[in-house]
Amino acid sequence: MLLDMLFSLFLFLLIIAFLPPILHIIIEKQMVAVQLKEMEWQVFVGQLKKEVRMSESIHVENNKLLLYVDGENIMYELYLTKIRRRVNATGHEVTLQGVASVQFSEIHNGVKVEVKNVYNQQKEVNILSYVQLEGSNNDSK
Repeated sequence: MLLDMLFSLFLFLLIIAFLPPILHIIIEKQMVAVQLKEMEWQVFVGQLKKEVRMSESIHVENNKLLLYVDGENIMYELYLTKIRRRVNATGHEVTLQGVASVQFSEIHNGVKVEVKNVYNQQKEVNILSYVQLEGSNNDSK
């Protein structure tokens, strides 16, 4: 009986001894995952800024962002839990993952993008073009 209790105490102490390093690894992985999501957002915004600034026209129709760049129609849209980019209505390039909703809005000489992720966190960015666009709104929203 005493031997069983000592063995149980040994197992309990062994588990407790390994618990802090395991928890540290789990917490560290979660922090890295959050940092990767932030990096993914920054890459998405950087790519979108580049295309908006190069675009000749910007339109939002049915919550899809339509850009006309170098003779090609580029569309950003929500697809399942991703924002995808399509060129001339073909292809499926995932630009942002884990998206619950996205709202594209035309603003004067640019576009406003509001994204809510699956964890209910919201991000937004206003992207302006360097050139006066054809068909862009003349009033700021």
